[in-house]
Amino acid sequence: LKEAIARLGLRFSLTAGRDAVYGGVEVVSARLEPAADLLQAILSAPALKADDVERVKAQRLTDISRDAANPATVATRQWYAAAFPDHPYGNPVDG
Repeated sequence: LKEAIARLGLRFSLTAGRDAVYGGVEVVSARLEPAADLLQAILSAPALKADDVERVKAQRLTDISRDAANPATVATRQWYAAAFPDHPYGNPVDG
């Protein structure tokens, strides 16, 4: 996957929010068709390797630990929990 992305000069991004997943793709127009095919493959048949899942899990746990020491993040989480007690918005986005 990394080789295909590099070969196409593709820039691909995904971000998750409370209500949606946002994504973007940047590629020169001459490579649009193969880039679209690659994007379709990524979205329709993701290949999650155990090592990659564990690496990202470790990163997220580090982020959660760091955020627990950030007063602004703690206050925001408490506000959402109080404002939306019986709704998914009351739960942190990152678990």
